[in-house]
Amino acid sequence: MLRKIATVSVLAVASVSLSGCFPSGPKEYGSIEELVAAYEDAGQYCDWTETDQITAALASGTCGSTSVLSLWLDSGDAMNSAENLAEMMRSFGSEPSLLVGPNWLINDPAAAELQKKLGGKLIDN
Repeated sequence: MLRKIATVSVLAVASVSLSGCFPSGPKEYGSIEELVAAYEDAGQYCDWTETDQITAALASGTCGSTSVLSLWLDSGDAMNSAENLAEMMRSFGSEPSLLVGPNWLINDPAAAELQKKLGGKLIDN
């Protein structure tokens, strides 16, 4: 019995130790300003204007005329919004280019490139 407990303990410690070696996935942002900074750190230019026109989002705005960034309460809200937006875009004959994270959504033509740096789920067809 003690051997079994020791084995489980060793495996748990090894698992915790190794978890620092792998990326933890996309980051959750505490503010829209943090999301904008991450967007810029990922190599995108942003002439930020907070519009809050996406009423269900905690905050939203534009980076020029082709990019919309929004912050959501949680991943479920962000994903639901992305799926609804993608469906609407397809109904108008447009290809979506969306990147969804734990509490954020980016609508940007460079979503696939952004995914390489920010992580998240790409919705592009």
